[in-house]
Amino acid sequence: MNWSEKVLEREELLIDDLKQLVSIPSILDESTATEEAPFGTEPKRALDWLLEEGRKAGFTVKNIDNMAGHIEMGEGDELLGILCHVDVVPAGGNWKFGPFDGTVKDGKLFGRGAIDDKGPTIAAWHAMKMVKEAGIPLNKRVRLIIGTDEESGFR
Repeated sequence: MNWSEKVLEREELLIDDLKQLVSIPSILDESTATEEAPFGTEPKRALDWLLEEGRKAGFTVKNIDNMAGHIEMGEGDELLGILCHVDVVPAGGNWKFGPFDGTVKDGKLFGRGAIDDKGPTIAAWHAMKMVKEAGIPLNKRVRLIIGTDEESGFR
């Protein structure tokens, strides 16, 4: 299987998912924090969005006290963990494009979190989906671990 070709075939899907995740301003907001959203409504919304994508794709999904979660595939006692986070630091000023617009220009996607860490999160998520869709048997579990407070202390 040519993985590079497979990635290019789904490039639009990957970019669309990244745009959706970047569009969520998942900044710590203790003024909206509740038991259901310990770091505020937007980090929780980002977590819920990604976990729902996992559910829809048929993966095992777990929400851990609305602070973190994971999407898992595979079988076995051993576990490969992929650590990521969906929270971002405040956008500040001086943006050429809107920080939560997910603007694509000159082959690049611009937006808060596109590099740290929403882009790598979506890349890992799509890699998991590609392995599953290819029907590759796994002898260990692969778990995408999703945090929502990395930028503010990883509580």
